[in-house]
Amino acid sequence: MITPAELLAVPVFAALSHAQRARIAARAGDIHVNAGEWIVHDGDPVYFWALLSGEVEALKTVAGETRQATTFDPGEYFGEVPLMLGSVSFLGLRALKPSRLVRVDQIDFHAMVTDCAEAGALLAATLVRRVGFIREAYAAAKLTQATIVGDRYDFACHEIRDFLARNQIVFEWLDPSDPGDAESIPPTLRAAAKYPAVVLPDDRVLVAPSLRNLAESLQLQTQPNSDVYDVVIIGGGPAGFAWAV
Repeated sequence: MITPAELLAVPVFAALSHAQRARIAARAGDIHVNAGEWIVHDGDPVYFWALLSGEVEALKTVAGETRQATTFDPGEYFGEVPLMLGSVSFLGLRALKPSRLVRVDQIDFHAMVTDCAEAGALLAATLVRRVGFIREAYAAAKLTQATIVGDRYDFACHEIRDFLARNQIVFEWLDPSDPGDAESIPPTLRAAAKYPAVVLPDDRVLVAPSLRNLAESLQLQTQPNSDVYDVVIIGGGPAGFAWAV
């Protein structure tokens, strides 16, 4: 059970009156997690969190790649950004060590912001700082996972495009014959002997790749995880979905 005295270790709770801390302590969730355990997934309902012990990492998936955005130590808090912006969680949270957290629901968070000017000011300053960090991280991220270079009427290009779209790979298509695309195409590919070519995020170029070669280069799963399965369903159309259900 969380006590008002334990909340004093978190600056935003320390700014509250004793009565306000007692209310938070009585109503908040006392959450214990093991190392490696997920606390929040991207898209989950939002709460305000504070870390009493342990260490937690914030993870963000951009263009299919999950990266560590930051870590939190005891006394730090998080979750105020989606709460104050009225959105769902847009970061995942995972414990790096056995950790203990305070989980405050939306109603109590709102009361904390509106009833205590000092706590509200701390949270507003944190919000501004973290939104700036999120903007910088988003601007630095490379969203495109593959760039198709080839004629817009080339059937092979359309096949690659359909494959990438079905696998939710973010891609861009550049046509060497289009003056508007020419400047964005690497010089070595502007007059290539053969198309389509696919440029990967690490600048590798695949020329007329097979779909399997493309999948393996994008680190998509191409091999079964197990040697034995009870049932195998081939195809994701209406019949395949019906059998899966």
